[in-house]
Amino acid sequence: MLGEIPVMRLSRELQIAYTASHWALELKRHGGLFALIDIVYLLKRSPCPIRWDAIFNWVQNSVAGTHLYLVLSYLHKNKIIDLDNKILADLFARQKSFGILNLKIAHYLMTRYVVVGKIPISGWRLAAFWENLLLDHGPALNLVFATRNMMPSFGFRRATLSQFS
Repeated sequence: MLGEIPVMRLSRELQIAYTASHWALELKRHGGLFALIDIVYLLKRSPCPIRWDAIFNWVQNSVAGTHLYLVLSYLHKNKIIDLDNKILADLFARQKSFGILNLKIAHYLMTRYVVVGKIPISGWRLAAFWENLLLDHGPALNLVFATRNMMPSFGFRRATLSQFS
C-alpha cells in the first residue's frame, strides 16, 4: 500500500525476465539500451539475492528463456555484469534458439545496431532476420530461416521471364 492506494508490481525476478523478453521481441536502435540498463540495475542493486531457481522455473521451455539468455549472456560477455557461469549454463539449457554461431550473430547485431547505432542491413530484412534468429525451432533451422531473408527475391524476374516462354 502507498497511503491508501494498493500497489501491484512485479518481483525483481519477474521484472528481469519480463524486461529481457519485451526487449528481445523488437530490436530497437533508438532507446534499445534502456531495457538493458534496467536489467543491469535490477541485478546490481538488488538488496537480496536474485532467486534464480524461480526464474529458471518460469522460463523453462519458454521463448522468455531464450530472450533472458540472450540479454544476460551479452551483458556477461561484455563484462557489464558478472554472472556465475552455472547460471548462464542453466539458462542455455532452458532455451532452444541459440547455438554458438547463432549467439555470436545475435550479439554482433546487438552491438552493431543497438549499442553503436549502425544499420547493418535494411530495416525490414533486419527485423525478419532477428525474428527468425530467435525462433524456438533449434539453432540450425533458425539460421536457415534467418538467412533465407537475406537472399534477394527472384520471384519478379521469374514471373517476367515466364511471360516470354
